[in-house]
Amino acid sequence: MFSLWSPTFRFPLSGDVSQDIEPQLTKIAGNADIEAHVVRDVASYGRQLGLLTEAVLELAVDSDGPAVTKLRDLAQAVEIVKTERAEALTQEAETALARLKQHDPAAWKTLIDNARG
Repeated sequence: MFSLWSPTFRFPLSGDVSQDIEPQLTKIAGNADIEAHVVRDVASYGRQLGLLTEAVLELAVDSDGPAVTKLRDLAQAVEIVKTERAEALTQEAETALARLKQHDPAAWKTLIDNARG
């Protein structure tokens, strides 16, 4: 609802922000087709960074330098997010299954039977 007494102002760079990280840019340093194929079919950027992080931490096992400490903290924070997301996903699935069982017991049974193999 528009009101003369409470207008909405948008200052430059104050709107919603979203970023597409898929390599579909025209000015990419490298071959955009190869980058897209790698991210889509081989390993996401996150998986690639995760493997690099694991390798660096393996090599720096006896190091307590500030960069290594920050990398360990970062890796631990990523693992916490992954664990929390997995727990939330499990809860969402349990809630959805309970709703399905309540509203359509036959569909729930079919789904459970199919999941058991």
